[in-house]
Amino acid sequence: MFGVGNYPAHPPALTNMLGLIEDRLPTVPVFNDVPQTYPNTFITVERVGGDDIAHGHISAPLFVFQCYSVDSGGAEELAELLLSVLKSAQFTKLGTVQFRKFELAGGLAAFPNPRVPGRRRWQFSGTFTLN
Repeated sequence: MFGVGNYPAHPPALTNMLGLIEDRLPTVPVFNDVPQTYPNTFITVERVGGDDIAHGHISAPLFVFQCYSVDSGGAEELAELLLSVLKSAQFTKLGTVQFRKFELAGGLAAFPNPRVPGRRRWQFSGTFTLN
Protein backbone atom coordinates (compact mmCIF):
# COMPACT_ATOMS: atom_id res chain seq x y z
CA MET A 1 0.00 0.00 0.00
CA PHE A 2 1.22 3.50 -0.82
CA GLY A 3 1.43 6.08 1.92
CA VAL A 4 2.86 9.42 2.81
CA GLY A 5 6.35 9.46 4.26
CA ASN A 6 7.31 11.04 7.54
CA TYR A 7 8.35 14.61 6.89
CA PRO A 8 10.63 16.37 9.34
CA ALA A 9 9.63 19.82 10.55
CA HIS A 10 11.35 22.63 8.68
CA PRO A 11 13.77 24.79 10.62
CA PRO A 12 12.06 27.94 12.00
CA ALA A 13 12.46 30.27 9.05
CA LEU A 14 11.94 33.61 10.78
CA THR A 15 14.26 32.78 13.66
CA ASN A 16 16.96 31.66 11.25
CA MET A 17 16.54 34.70 9.01
CA LEU A 18 16.90 37.01 12.01
CA GLY A 19 20.02 35.05 13.00
CA LEU A 20 21.51 35.39 9.54
CA ILE A 21 21.00 39.16 9.46
CA GLU A 22 22.36 39.54 13.01
CA ASP A 23 25.41 37.50 11.99
CA ARG A 24 26.07 39.53 8.81
CA LEU A 25 25.10 42.99 10.14
CA PRO A 26 26.06 42.85 13.84
CA THR A 27 25.86 46.64 14.35
CA VAL A 28 22.29 46.96 13.02
CA PRO A 29 19.45 46.00 15.39
CA VAL A 30 17.05 43.49 13.81
CA PHE A 31 13.60 42.55 15.11
CA ASN A 32 10.56 40.51 14.13
CA ASP A 33 8.35 43.50 14.99
CA VAL A 34 8.78 47.23 15.51
CA PRO A 35 10.36 47.73 18.95
CA GLN A 36 8.76 49.88 21.66
CA THR A 37 11.62 52.39 21.46
CA TYR A 38 13.15 53.07 18.07
CA PRO A 39 16.88 52.95 17.41
CA ASN A 40 18.03 55.46 14.79
CA THR A 41 18.44 52.63 12.31
CA PHE A 42 16.92 49.16 12.48
CA ILE A 43 15.49 46.30 10.43
CA THR A 44 12.30 44.31 10.89
CA VAL A 45 11.58 41.00 9.19
CA GLU A 46 8.21 39.30 8.79
CA ARG A 47 7.38 35.94 7.27
CA VAL A 48 4.36 36.45 5.04
CA GLY A 49 3.97 33.10 3.32
CA GLY A 50 6.02 30.84 1.14
CA ASP A 51 6.09 27.39 -0.35
CA ASP A 52 7.17 23.83 0.31
CA ILE A 53 9.29 22.19 -2.40
CA ALA A 54 11.19 18.97 -3.08
CA HIS A 55 8.37 16.88 -1.67
CA GLY A 56 8.47 18.70 1.65
CA HIS A 57 12.21 18.54 2.28
CA ILE A 58 12.95 22.17 1.41
CA SER A 59 11.03 25.27 2.44
CA ALA A 60 10.82 28.50 0.50
CA PRO A 61 9.47 31.09 2.95
CA LEU A 62 8.53 34.55 1.72
CA PHE A 63 9.77 37.44 3.85
CA VAL A 64 9.18 41.17 3.99
CA PHE A 65 12.29 43.12 4.96
CA GLN A 66 11.69 46.62 6.35
CA CYS A 67 14.57 49.03 6.83
CA TYR A 68 14.14 52.09 9.05
CA SER A 69 16.28 55.18 9.48
CA VAL A 70 15.89 58.81 10.50
CA ASP A 71 15.75 59.88 6.85
CA SER A 72 14.68 58.31 3.57
CA GLY A 73 18.22 58.25 2.18
CA GLY A 74 19.47 56.28 5.18
CA ALA A 75 16.57 53.83 4.95
CA GLU A 76 17.23 53.27 1.25
CA GLU A 77 20.95 52.78 1.90
CA LEU A 78 20.17 50.22 4.61
CA ALA A 79 17.75 48.39 2.29
CA GLU A 80 20.41 48.21 -0.43
CA LEU A 81 22.95 46.94 2.10
CA LEU A 82 20.56 44.29 3.40
CA LEU A 83 19.72 43.15 -0.12
CA SER A 84 23.43 42.73 -0.88
CA VAL A 85 23.86 40.74 2.36
CA LEU A 86 21.01 38.40 1.45
CA LYS A 87 22.32 37.85 -2.08
CA SER A 88 25.80 37.16 -0.69
CA ALA A 89 24.40 34.65 1.83
CA GLN A 90 23.10 32.34 -0.90
CA PHE A 91 24.45 28.80 -0.63
CA THR A 92 25.92 29.34 2.82
CA LYS A 93 25.25 27.59 6.09
CA LEU A 94 24.53 29.10 9.50
CA GLY A 95 24.35 26.53 12.25
CA THR A 96 22.39 23.58 10.87
CA VAL A 97 20.47 25.61 8.26
CA GLN A 98 21.48 25.81 4.62
CA PHE A 99 20.50 29.13 3.04
CA ARG A 100 20.05 28.26 -0.59
CA LYS A 101 18.63 30.54 -3.29
CA PHE A 102 17.37 34.08 -2.66
CA GLU A 103 14.80 35.51 -5.08
CA LEU A 104 13.66 39.12 -4.90
CA ALA A 105 9.86 39.19 -5.07
CA GLY A 106 9.13 42.89 -4.63
CA GLY A 107 11.76 45.50 -5.33
CA LEU A 108 12.98 48.19 -2.98
CA ALA A 109 10.49 50.96 -2.35
CA ALA A 110 9.85 53.77 0.09
CA PHE A 111 6.89 52.76 2.24
CA PRO A 112 6.11 55.15 5.11
CA ASN A 113 4.89 53.66 8.38
CA PRO A 114 2.63 56.06 10.29
CA ARG A 115 3.01 53.90 13.44
CA VAL A 116 6.71 54.81 13.64
CA PRO A 117 7.07 58.59 13.93
CA GLY A 118 10.45 60.12 13.17
CA ARG A 119 11.65 57.18 11.07
CA ARG A 120 11.49 56.52 7.34
CA ARG A 121 10.99 53.02 5.97
CA TRP A 122 12.11 51.30 2.79
CA GLN A 123 11.07 47.72 2.21
CA PHE A 124 11.33 44.78 -0.16
CA SER A 125 10.21 41.17 -0.20
CA GLY A 126 11.90 37.97 -1.21
CA THR A 127 11.93 34.20 -0.95
CA PHE A 128 14.90 32.41 0.59
CA THR A 129 14.99 28.67 0.06
CA LEU A 130 16.08 26.86 3.25
CA ASN A 131 16.83 23.36 4.40
